[in-house]
Amino acid sequence: MSTRYKIDERTAVNELSHIRASAITLSCARNIAHNPTMDELYEMSCNQDSAIITDVPMADPAYAGLSPQHNRVIVSYSGQDTGRSSWARLICPQPEEIQRHPELLDTRDRIERLVREMNIQLMQKQTLVHTEVFFGKNHSFMGKIHMIVPKEYAKLALDLGLNFIRVTPESQKIYDASDVLKIPDLWLVCHPEWLNPSWQAWRNRVTPANQEQIAKDPEPKRLMMVFDIAYYTAYLLGARYFGEVKKACLTMIWDAAIKSGIGMPIHGSSKTLFVIPQNAPTTAPSSIDQNTPTTAPSPIDQNTPTTAPSPIGQNTPTTAPSPIGQNTPTTAPSSIDQNTPTTAPSSIDQTAQTTALSKPQAVTFITIGLSGSGKSTIGNDPHHAFLDPQKGEYSRIGNDDALVILYDKNLRDHGTVGLEDGCYNKSNDYTPDSMYLRTVQSAENVMVFRNDQGKLDILHQDILNGNGRVQTARHLLSGADSDLNTPHPDYLCLLMKDETLPPVVRITNSQLMVSMYMCLASRSTSAENLPVEQMGKLRMIPGANPFNTWGMQQEAESLEKLVQHLGCQGIVMNTGSFFINANKQRAGQLRKVTKEISLSIYPMLAQNKIRWIDWPYFPGTQIPAPGCFESLFPLFDQYFHPLRVEDEQVFCELLRNRLLERLDFLLSIKIDRRFILPIRKAIIELDSYELSTRGPTAHVENIETLLGTGRDKSSL
Repeated sequence: MSTRYKIDERTAVNELSHIRASAITLSCARNIAHNPTMDELYEMSCNQDSAIITDVPMADPAYAGLSPQHNRVIVSYSGQDTGRSSWARLICPQPEEIQRHPELLDTRDRIERLVREMNIQLMQKQTLVHTEVFFGKNHSFMGKIHMIVPKEYAKLALDLGLNFIRVTPESQKIYDASDVLKIPDLWLVCHPEWLNPSWQAWRNRVTPANQEQIAKDPEPKRLMMVFDIAYYTAYLLGARYFGEVKKACLTMIWDAAIKSGIGMPIHGSSKTLFVIPQNAPTTAPSSIDQNTPTTAPSPIDQNTPTTAPSPIGQNTPTTAPSPIGQNTPTTAPSSIDQNTPTTAPSSIDQTAQTTALSKPQAVTFITIGLSGSGKSTIGNDPHHAFLDPQKGEYSRIGNDDALVILYDKNLRDHGTVGLEDGCYNKSNDYTPDSMYLRTVQSAENVMVFRNDQGKLDILHQDILNGNGRVQTARHLLSGADSDLNTPHPDYLCLLMKDETLPPVVRITNSQLMVSMYMCLASRSTSAENLPVEQMGKLRMIPGANPFNTWGMQQEAESLEKLVQHLGCQGIVMNTGSFFINANKQRAGQLRKVTKEISLSIYPMLAQNKIRWIDWPYFPGTQIPAPGCFESLFPLFDQYFHPLRVEDEQVFCELLRNRLLERLDFLLSIKIDRRFILPIRKAIIELDSYELSTRGPTAHVENIETLLGTGRDKSSL
C-alpha cells in the first residue's frame, strides 16, 4: 500500500519524533470514537453548537456515503477567522536544522511541551473523533490521512470526508494496489477552542490603538498551526475554519511529493479539452525553450499578412519591432506553432492531416492561481459557449485545487494526480440562478434566512462575509467523472492580477516561465485571514502557494525540471484589470477583464486560433496578433492590446516599475540568478525599445540616472 502505517518497534526511535508520537498516542485515548461512518459524522455535526441544519437539499447524499434521511445542507461557522491564517503557521525545527543551529533545540522543546499540553486538554474532552481518508486515486501517488478532532467540531471531520477520498471498498482496493511511498501516513490533530495564553496576556497589557506600544511589544500568534513537517504531523491550535484543515493536509502531501522527487506540487486545477484544431499540424506544440527562435514560419492562413498591424496613432512601420539584443527579423510571427512547416503540405499530407484531425485531440491545461483569482471558475467551467458538440468537442474536469504532476514521462496518460474528490469553493458566484447550487453538499460561513415558506434557506455571494465557502460535489460538475487524474499538461497557465498584462501572454523562454511562476502576482482577497488594509493589494506568492515548506530554490528547480521533462508551454492570464490611460490610471480606474474573455482563452488555445506576435516591451513573451479575438469580442484589441494603448510612455513606465518589483522580489527570496536574469533582461530591453521609439532626444542631463534603476523624467 502507499503510505506506511505500521510501527516497527526496532526502528521506531529513528522514525518517530516526539510530536508524531504524541499524535499517535492521542489516538489511543479511551474517549475517542474511531472511524465513524459518514452518517455518524452527519449526526454529530447536526448537534454542533456552531452549525445550522438548513432545509436546502444536499446534492447526492448517497455518493457521500449518507443515508436518505441525512439529506440537508449543514452550515458551520468559524467566528472571526473566515480565511486561512498563513501568519499562524509554525514550522518545528527539523533535525538537520538543529545540527546546524543548536540554539533551535530550545524552540523545538517548547513546541513539544505545548503539544503534550494539548494532548492533556483533548483527553479531558467528552469525546474525540478519529477519522481516516485517502488523498489521490493514482497508483503512483496515493496515501492516508488521520485526523483527530473534538466531537463538538465534528463538522470538520464531515467536511474532510466530503473533500478528500472516503475509505470505501473501491478506494481501499486502489490504495492496496498503489506503489509504496517512502513516507508514513499523515497525522492531523485539531483543537479548535485553543487560544494562545501569551496572546491573551498581551491583549490585557497593550492598548490596540497605541502603535508605539505595539511596536515595542509585538503581538504574539493568537492561533498556531504547528507542523513537524519531517515527520508529517500537524497540530492545528485554534483552527475552526475548514480551510486550515484542508491546507494543512495539502502542505504535508506536497512536501512529501517534492522531497521524494516524485513530482511537482501544484496549487491549481486540471482539465482536458477535446477539440478539433483549426488548420493545426499533426505534430505536438513546441515546448517552452529559451533557445527557440522568436521568428515563425509561414502563416497558417495564406491570406493572413505576416506583419503585425502597427499601434494606432503611431508612425511606425507595419512590422512589429523585435526585442533588442535578439537575432530576430523585424517581421512579427503570425503562426501558432513554431514547428509549422514552411512549405505547404502535399495533397497526400493534407489527406492524412484531415483524417487525423477528424477526431478531437486532447489538450490538457493546468490553472495555477491564488484563491479568488478565478482558478476554480476557469478550472471548473465546461466552456460550452466556445466548444462545438456537433464536432465532438467537449471538456473533462480533473481536479479543482490540489495537484501533483509526476515527472515520469511513462505516466503521460495519468501523470497529473488529483488529490481531492470534492471541491471546497468560494461561493461568491453561487447566485440564485447558478447551476452550481445543485452541487452543494455542505457550507461554511454563509448567510441563512427563512424564506417565504418559512424554510431555512441559504444566501451565498459573500453576503455574510467576504469568504463564504461550500463543499461542491465534483462529480456533478459538467465534464467530471470518477477519475481525478488527467494527462501530463500541454499548457501551464499562471493566473495573475496585474494591470500591465493583457488577458493572455505566451512565455517562450523556459527560465522566464520559472521567473514568472516564482513572482506570481495577484491581489489579496478575503480567502486569506489578513488585516483589512492589506486586502486588494498586489502581492507576489511563488506558485500561488503560501504554504511552501521545502524552500524557494527547490520550488524553482522543480518547475524547471517539470518544463524540461514534459515540454509544456507557459501561459500567463490576467484575470484582473488592464491599463486604460494615464488619467484613469491616476484615478485608480482600470478596465476589467471579463469572465467571458478569460473563459474563451483555453478553447482558443486548444483550437489553435491564436496567432502570436512578439511583445517588444517584454522579451521572451508573445501576445495575440490583432484580430484573433475580434469575432468573439469586437473591442478586444481596442481595450486590451498592449501595442494599442493610449499614453504609451506612461504604460511603459508602469510596466517597467512592475518588472522592477518582480526583480526585487526574486532577489529577496534568494533563488538562483538564472531565474532572475530574464526579468533583468526585460527591464534593459524595455528601456532600449522605449528610447528607440521616441526618435531624437534634445539632451540628456543625467546619464547616470538614466542608466540606473531610476530616471529623471525632465531629462528625457
